[in-house]
Amino acid sequence: MRIEEKRDNNWFQSVFKEHYQYVRNFIYYLSGDLTITDDLAQDVFLVLWEERFNVKQKTVQSYLFAIARNHYFKHHRKKKIHLNFSSSLITMHENESPEYLMELKEFDQKLQFAIALLPEKNQSHFFNEPD
Repeated sequence: MRIEEKRDNNWFQSVFKEHYQYVRNFIYYLSGDLTITDDLAQDVFLVLWEERFNVKQKTVQSYLFAIARNHYFKHHRKKKIHLNFSSSLITMHENESPEYLMELKEFDQKLQFAIALLPEKNQSHFFNEPD
């Protein structure tokens, strides 16, 4: 292991130990949902690891909370979009055949997957609600 890698690992471990519980509590405060809290907290620290060369020690805490907030709102938007689309399909096609409904569900899954592959900036262009 190179010296830089060891230093990066030590730095990351210390930041993780010091801030993980605070970040996790913050996400739980925002969401009220334990099922997504740990996943989003882990995502926050994955971003931190990927950006470790660009993070300053004195701003690491605010950076972590900004990532956590952004990840939560991104998750919330995706969930809302999916629920809106699914519920509109159900109400529109209550009298359709089971085969048609199955195809519709498969289409919805493919659509949600394609949307998830788009950059966040582009996702918001497709789903802004009219004023």
